[in-house]
Amino acid sequence: TARDVFVRLVTVSETGDDTRRRVRRSELEALGLGDRRLDTVLGAFASFRLLTFDRDPVTADPTVEVAHEALLREWERLREWIEDSREDIRLHAVLAAAAAEWEREGHNPDFLIGGSRLQTYEDWAPGAAIRLNEGERAFLEASAARREAEHTAESERTAREAALERRARRRLWGFAGAGAALAAIVIVALVMALGPQPTRVGLV
Repeated sequence: TARDVFVRLVTVSETGDDTRRRVRRSELEALGLGDRRLDTVLGAFASFRLLTFDRDPVTADPTVEVAHEALLREWERLREWIEDSREDIRLHAVLAAAAAEWEREGHNPDFLIGGSRLQTYEDWAPGAAIRLNEGERAFLEASAARREAEHTAESERTAREAALERRARRRLWGFAGAGAALAAIVIVALVMALGPQPTRVGLV
């Protein structure tokens, strides 16, 4: 539980200059760790002044933060957690930002992800060293649902176009057959109308 909490309290840098990340307590609660376990962990580390608590200046939501930036470098256990999870933390930061924007926009489907980006996160999430919370999982599920809906719509469109093409082909063959039959009738009618021609015998 402590590891799941602390890997969310850091922003990693390509240069190694990692910084603290202030998170809303609700973000941690949405991890599904259990309220009692979360309270125990936060209380224990707060008692040693390793965590501080405040409120978001805009929303007034309770927040949690690592007490000192030096802890990211000097606390050996935390440094190991960060190093072992560096790539996962980086990927998660992008996902969390996208999920938060989707929530702010009232779950507007235009803010969902797709294509190779969605596939990357679907492949990554099950074995990631950072636990996703409810909002982030909902974001990925909604993105996957939209992809499936788009695939279904595309398959239906392709099927409709194929059916129209087959219908047009049958109609074309019908027209061609009718034209050939009409031509045959005209030829027979002409032959019958002309009838056999008398043979002219010349006088010698």
